This record gives sequence, C-alpha cells and structure tokens, in this order.
Amino acid sequence: MTEAFLSIGGNLGDRLANLQAAVRMLGDREDIVVREASSLYETEPFGVTGQPDYLNAVLRIETGLEPEALLDVCQQIEARLGRVRIERWGARTVDIDILTYGSLRQVDARLTLPHPRMAERAFVQIPLRELQEGRIEWTEEVRPFAFGWSPSTRRTPLWVHRIETGSTNDDAKQLAAAGLPGGSVVVADRQTAGRGRMGRVWQSDAGAGVWMSILLRPS
Repeated sequence: MTEAFLSIGGNLGDRLANLQAAVRMLGDREDIVVREASSLYETEPFGVTGQPDYLNAVLRIETGLEPEALLDVCQQIEARLGRVRIERWGARTVDIDILTYGSLRQVDARLTLPHPRMAERAFVQIPLRELQEGRIEWTEEVRPFAFGWSPSTRRTPLWVHRIETGSTNDDAKQLAAAGLPGGSVVVADRQTAGRGRMGRVWQSDAGAGVWMSILLRPS
C-alpha cells in the first residue's frame, strides 16, 4: 500500500453532502483506505470569478492502486456525483486531485506528480499543513468551515492561527459551534476588539504579544 494525499472540493449543489459522498465512495473500495481527512474549509473561487465559494479539504489515503488507476477512480467518482467538464477552473460538484503518491515524481501528459500547482494554492496548502502539523492558518480566502464532517477527521486538538482578528474568544466560540475539538488553541498576532473579564475592549498591535483562547469542552 502506498500513502497518497488527495485534494477534494466542490461548489455546486449540496457541497457538504457531495464531499461526504466522495469520501464514502473512496473508502468503500477494497484498494483504498481513507486514513485521515482535514477539516473542511470555505474558499474563494480560483481562476474563474463569479461562481459560488468552494468547500475544500485534503485526504490522506493508502492505496494498492497505481497512480493512473487511482486517477481513474477519482474521475469515476466525480462523474457519479455529477461533474461535467465544460470550463477549466469552472464550477463543479466535486473535484478530486492527486497531490502526492508516495515519493513518486513523474511528468506525464495525463498525470504529473507531485501536483504541479499545489504549492501555489492556499486551499491545498492550508488543509495539507493541518494534516502534517496539526496547525490551521485562518485567512480571509481560506476559512475554517466544519470539523468532524467525515468519520476520518482528526479528533485531537488543533492550533488555529490568524494574523489579525477582532477577538480570539469570539473566534473560539464560532469554531466550537463548527465542531472544533476540545483543547484546541486559537491564537492571533493582533486583536482589534479584544475583551477582558470586566467587559473592557482593547486593541493590540502586531508584535505586542500573542493573543490566545483555549477551547475547553466538559467531559
């Protein structure tokens, strides 16, 4: 079995249900094991504007399939979930890309590995870094949307970082409602509307310290 990372996303129809169905179809195969799924992120469209925002995630799988056979399976699942290829970077129900396949490096007309544009796509790098480091970078373009959306998502605490935010406490409450695991930490380099225990509101400049909130859930 070879470890591979897949990028999965979509912006048409019931976005969450489509991605959940795609992960289920992958996991139903005897030659694919879905080991871990990142959190789900809402992202702005890439390449073509004027379309709905996407939901994106990265999966860590193990597979007995060769790379081209794995690509065939991914495209078959896309087709079963209603993807129609009309416009490059256009809207789609589901898109599944192979990011890496073990340590394999190949350049081919049909499949290049590692994925040639993965390093320049924040909607790939942020969920990939979450799986590799347990760290989430929350930006305006790539926003945490849901945790625990798949049986394979991580249940251990996460480190959530923002360059600037209104209040890490408010962020922690918002993420808790989306299912952020207990024990996770939300940090920011700068707060614009931080609140103390007495209700005092203050602003902080970058470099003045790291502002932090820890999510605790009753056992």
